[in-house]
Amino acid sequence: MRVVLIDTSGSLPQDMVERIRSRIQVGDHVLMFDTQVYDAGVMRSKDQIDSFPLMGGGGTSLIPALEKVRSLNPSETICFTDGYIFDAHQCDFSGIGFHAFILGVNKSFALETEQKVSYII
Repeated sequence: MRVVLIDTSGSLPQDMVERIRSRIQVGDHVLMFDTQVYDAGVMRSKDQIDSFPLMGGGGTSLIPALEKVRSLNPSETICFTDGYIFDAHQCDFSGIGFHAFILGVNKSFALETEQKVSYII
């Protein structure tokens, strides 16, 4: 199973978050995060992907989201974020097939976490 983590913190523009929907596939388990984790569940249809409510808007902490991801035991974890995550350097990314897609130009996330990162500008 693939988990899709979506950064829904206040630093990420709403239109950018909406564009992430096109990257979600039927069968993906979708989690949103700011300082809390919001579980949208497994996407069963394209209609569900297009309509699940986006939740968040606060600061950005990845540790609670990664704890939830671990409990799901995914084969792959895709994270869409602007990279402005205050606890990124403290995160354990092992064993969850983590790959971040950075929306924007914040290069510090890759440097701080030594994770595989792709940039979407």
